[in-house]
Amino acid sequence: MAKDKESALLEKWNVTTGNNSSIATGFKEVVSTGNRFIDYLIGGGILRGKINELYGREGCGKTTLALHIVKKFQDLGGTVHWITPEVSWDKERAEALGVDTSKVFVAVPECIEDGFDYCLYVLNQSKKQENPAPTLIVWDGINASTSRKVIETGSFYAGGVAERARLIAEFFRIATVPFAKNDVTLIVNNHVMNSISSGPYGKEYVNPGGNVLKHLVSLRLFMDWKGRKDTHQTVKLVLEKTRNKEPNVKAEVLMSYNLGFDEAYQVVDMAVSEMIVRRYRNQIRFVSEELVFEDISEFLASPKYEEVFNQVFEVFKASIG
Repeated sequence: MAKDKESALLEKWNVTTGNNSSIATGFKEVVSTGNRFIDYLIGGGILRGKINELYGREGCGKTTLALHIVKKFQDLGGTVHWITPEVSWDKERAEALGVDTSKVFVAVPECIEDGFDYCLYVLNQSKKQENPAPTLIVWDGINASTSRKVIETGSFYAGGVAERARLIAEFFRIATVPFAKNDVTLIVNNHVMNSISSGPYGKEYVNPGGNVLKHLVSLRLFMDWKGRKDTHQTVKLVLEKTRNKEPNVKAEVLMSYNLGFDEAYQVVDMAVSEMIVRRYRNQIRFVSEELVFEDISEFLASPKYEEVFNQVFEVFKASIG
């Protein structure tokens, strides 16, 4: 009887030996973003079964990058849930990036506690499946979620940033282990604003969602737009935290307004900049050899694409700070 009680306690505490593969591999399993430039920067992709944070100013591509990851989870046969307190789910944009919107569950919680309850509901549904597929939850704009106390009291002063940060911290502490055990991945998109009192030594940005996330997430990626053109914008990425790679590395990638963080779009742009090819509308002409692709789709489907990718990829790796 005592032995049975001990076994039950060990199971409750998730005690295994150190050679348990699910523990030993830990943070190493990733899901690609669909863009090898970004994957290289962040250590292979988004950490599967963990809590990941994408944060930055408005218009820097947080939602777009999350949609690319949704597409990759769907390619794996995974289930996707999208939480949008800002009611900002864009069906047309998602479909343009290859997402099957008919298989995305969209939730609009009234308060941050409802969002937590929905995450736990998804977790419990995953537990009930014998062979559950990987599950992805994207919380797009957790900073926009208010607390139940504000709604019930009708006072904006009832629950500020500190209250929201406390709730987030408690939920993440509760959810971290069950998410990992049941292959549930959470991506939190968080917003920052320009600080009005940054000064020469202060912070350039403040986070209205609180700073507690950086202590509890497994991967943290800062995003900011650097320059904008007619067809795309340059996005600066800073990897602040991960378990797969040395942090505090940064690079710049391109986000097309139509194609998002499309790898091929960046390959062609960099190849033109490096004088590897010239582009005339949809025609790709190589500079150092007499080779012409009349349509860019032919170039992307040819072995030459990988050859050019490898060339510009070396340039990209050398640019990482």
